[in-house]
Amino acid sequence: MSSNTKSILTWGVIALLCLALLIWLAARSIQRRQGIKLPDGTTLTLNRVSVGTSNDLVYGSFLEKLLGNLIPSNGWKFSSINLNRPIHLQSSCPPGKTVLVAEFKFTGATASNNPLVNPVFDRQFRCVIHGDAGIDFVQEFTPLKFFSPNAGFTKLPGGYYGLVQAERFPRDSRHLWFRIESRPKPNQYGPWTTVAEFKINNPAPATVQPWKSEPVNASKHVGDLDFSLGQITVDVKPFNTNDIWENVVATPFLVQNHATILTNWEPRFIKAADASGNWDYLLGSHRTLDPRFVWKLEVDFEPASNFPPQDLVTVKLPKPNASLTTNLQNEPVTLSWDGNWIDAEMPTNNPNLAIRVVGVTDDQGRVGTRPAGSWGQFHFREGDFLVLESNGFNANYHPTHVTFAVVTNIHLTFYAQPILVTNSP
Repeated sequence: MSSNTKSILTWGVIALLCLALLIWLAARSIQRRQGIKLPDGTTLTLNRVSVGTSNDLVYGSFLEKLLGNLIPSNGWKFSSINLNRPIHLQSSCPPGKTVLVAEFKFTGATASNNPLVNPVFDRQFRCVIHGDAGIDFVQEFTPLKFFSPNAGFTKLPGGYYGLVQAERFPRDSRHLWFRIESRPKPNQYGPWTTVAEFKINNPAPATVQPWKSEPVNASKHVGDLDFSLGQITVDVKPFNTNDIWENVVATPFLVQNHATILTNWEPRFIKAADASGNWDYLLGSHRTLDPRFVWKLEVDFEPASNFPPQDLVTVKLPKPNASLTTNLQNEPVTLSWDGNWIDAEMPTNNPNLAIRVVGVTDDQGRVGTRPAGSWGQFHFREGDFLVLESNGFNANYHPTHVTFAVVTNIHLTFYAQPILVTNSP
């Protein structure tokens, strides 16, 4: 065989491989970009789905994506060409965890007037993810607040876009379905209405961990205290009229001291995961993991009331935009105050302690209530306090003192097999 013939054969094989690669990529593109025509002539497309530790979504024309930051920050215009830097939307999750991101694209002449873009109330739409087996997982659309103040689809280059970020879904399933549902009123009774449904191959089928469940109500002893977890239940309630969720999770923890139940202790922080890879860093009663698998619950228990006097301190708030440092339980605590928000930090490395706000008062002794904020084991941030008066809650309230406690924190890990409850009243 001559060298020319070998060269032709080699290039022929390379061309066939390239053609096969293009066909495979096209098939994946077809799978990930499914468009459904809606009755008003608009098109809803499942544009792409990815599962990973981070996701970078880029919006712009092909040329804008290609040039990236080579385009000046104020854009570039030449003749009829108008280029702007592409928009990047990034999502990430804690180390060792993954999250699913589904991007939906909405286009059409009347798209701007559609409820997907302009919902009449918060959470008029939801996304339900289900697999080949198991329960439905309800997800909300992520508001792109940087670009749009509402929970509707946001106008970006190329159309209107909506994102669903899911820490929990049927990870072991071969296929995934994404069902977009709506309701005309926030308090409507009965089932949701399907707008569109998409089916794809699971881009990252999970390997289930061989976790073993502990006995129900088994006690874990720490000093004089006993901590136990009863039977976890996942209750299916598909017609929740007050919100989008349809599962109710019960995690019945019990804290005892020599067989005496301590009602002032609570599981304040619960980091949860199931054996398929679903996770939640603040397990709530309205959003479940997969009940088919064993759950791992990392729980921080703390007293929530009846604090001993030596664990409490009340301090006068500093002047706005100033800070002060005080000590409690031999731990320094720094407080800052901007006239509305109180921030507290306890920079300790002691995992057996935690800080928590107890309450605020003003110079008249009135107790503030219903604050907004966030908190963790070693910090809290609260503000927007209200005060209850005879004619209702009053927002014209200015606290002058804050009371907080430094309390015991006990961290324990439980492995449990939930049970699924269906058709309950």
